[in-house]
Amino acid sequence: MKKSDTEHSHAKSNSKKLAKKLRDLQNKLSEKSVYAVKKHRNSYAVAEVNTNASIVINLPSYNVADKIATNLNRSLSTPERINTKIKPHLDKYYQQKHELVYFKNILKNSSSRESRLVIYDRIDDINVKMNTLMEKIYSMC
Repeated sequence: MKKSDTEHSHAKSNSKKLAKKLRDLQNKLSEKSVYAVKKHRNSYAVAEVNTNASIVINLPSYNVADKIATNLNRSLSTPERINTKIKPHLDKYYQQKHELVYFKNILKNSSSRESRLVIYDRIDDINVKMNTLMEKIYSMC
């Protein structure tokens, strides 16, 4: 069987055109910033992959960090915009977290039944506030 019998012939490719297309594609990809989630101490951060510079830090959960990274990679938002929108809510979240640690420490060292009941109520309130802040932060991403 000859090549002509199969009606397929290999057309000569222009290697210079192909090399130029590959260079253009490489340049486009290298210009675009790519963001990923990384572990940052006891929290999460969104970092630029090329420079490994953290763009948004101290995110309380992986889901929030992943949503921010996805939106940045899709160019739906900018790092500056995300930082200005989320920063006040993150500050409130970590303030509540510190209060939770404080009240748990008091609870551990307290012997009075009445004070323990009051502290349990405060801990419940703080947990509710932290959950609502997490929902706000997640919806703002």
